[in-house]
Amino acid sequence: MQVDMSDLDQLQSAYKAAVGEWIAAIKQEEELASVNHSVADVDKWEAAHFKEDDVRGKALPSNLKIATAPKDVDVQNEVGFYTARYEKEDDRLVVHRRLVLKARELKAADYMDLERLIYAAQNDFTAIVTTSTTQTEAQPAHVDVDMGKSHS
Repeated sequence: MQVDMSDLDQLQSAYKAAVGEWIAAIKQEEELASVNHSVADVDKWEAAHFKEDDVRGKALPSNLKIATAPKDVDVQNEVGFYTARYEKEDDRLVVHRRLVLKARELKAADYMDLERLIYAAQNDFTAIVTTSTTQTEAQPAHVDVDMGKSHS
């Protein structure tokens, strides 16, 4: 059975172009962050930030809509906290993430709490966003995850 990959090729091409544009915008903002801090330079830096923010929202091709987004994340402990909030804004998915550590140095006894924060962020970074070509709100199927306990 022959599978038509042209749609996937088109999405991949659009994604690569959007990511390339985003990287260029980030580099431009980064270059301006280390210049002298005159009012004009700060204005240019702010403008580059706003451009990067706009470009970041272009990664989804116009013919696709967000169907489902990951659940928000909020993990707090003695070491710090990690939060992630997902918002659908028109045809964009806006993600707000924050990792804060309360101290520069940790005691060995704090490593488990640090590990929880790191894994919360890592799991969130690999969360799945589904898209559809319609505006309908898809409901995710129930998945029973055993966290790898059934594998030896």
